[in-house]
Amino acid sequence: MASLTSDLLNYIVFRYLQESGFLHSAFTFGHEARINKSTVDGNRVPFDALVKLVQKGIQYLELETNLSNVRQTF
Repeated sequence: MASLTSDLLNYIVFRYLQESGFLHSAFTFGHEARINKSTVDGNRVPFDALVKLVQKGIQYLELETNLSNVRQTF
């Protein structure tokens, strides 16, 4: 399982800003996060990665909540 490092998360946020048209914000964030020195291979980061990551997190939280409700009924 791949770990989510701060460098990878920064790159994913940077890409999200670019993909969403927030070019000035992407430039500023990229500069502050030193994206140009990142070891992340941008070709391996899929389009819409941040949105998909957040959606998966929400699904996980819903699953976790539903499982805890099921356990309480038994």
